Amino acid sequence: MERKQSHDNVQNNTDTTEASTEQEASPATRPHIYVASLSDYNDGRLHGVWIDPTLEVDEINDQIERMLRVSTDEGAEEFAVHDYVGFESLRLQEYDTIETIHRLAVGIEQHGDAFATYAEWVGTDQATTDGFEDCYYGTYQSMRELVEEWADSMGWTDEVTRLGDKLGIAPFLKIDYALLEDVFRTEWYVAETSSGVHLFTS
Repeated sequence: MERKQSHDNVQNNTDTTEASTEQEASPATRPHIYVASLSDYNDGRLHGVWIDPTLEVDEINDQIERMLRVSTDEGAEEFAVHDYVGFESLRLQEYDTIETIHRLAVGIEQHGDAFATYAEWVGTDQATTDGFEDCYYGTYQSMRELVEEWADSMGWTDEVTRLGDKLGIAPFLKIDYALLEDVFRTEWYVAETSSGVHLFTS
C-alpha cells in the first residue's frame, strides 16, 4: 500500500460503471481509502472506489465486493488499498487489514492527530481508542506551556511565590522549567507535531 499513489501511469480507460463514478468523488479531509481491483489494475484499467473506513467492517467489505462485481473482469476477486486521505501523519502499511484500517480511522475521526501520533508510537496493530484514552494526557501549544500548566496544577507556582515572599528571595527563587521539560521527556512519551505537543503516559 502506498500513500497518495499516483494513478497517472495507468491507462485512462476507466469503466463507466457505478464504482468507477464513485472514485471521482475523492474526499479531502475525513479518513477515506481508495480500494482498487487488482486484476483491473494489472491489466491497465483504473477501477475502484473511495470508501469511508469509519463504517462498520461488514459495510466496508460489502462496498468492496460490489466494486469487484461491476468490474469488466469477470474474475476480479482481489483488491488493494492504493490510496488514502485524512489519516493525519499516520502512514498505512501494505499489510494493514481492513479491520486495522477501520480501527485507525475511527480513532482519528474521534481524536485527530493525537491518535495518529499514538498509533505511530504503539504500532498500528496495538492502537485502540481505549488504549489511547488510557494513556493520553493532553495536547499543548509548546513544551513550555505544558510544564507551566503542570506546575500550576501541582500548586508549585503559588508555593514558590509564597516561599519567595516569606524569605525575601522572590527574585532568586524560580522553577527550573527547562529541567522539568527534560524530566517529562524522560518519564513520559512526548511527541511534537505541527498540531502541538502531545503528551502520553509511558
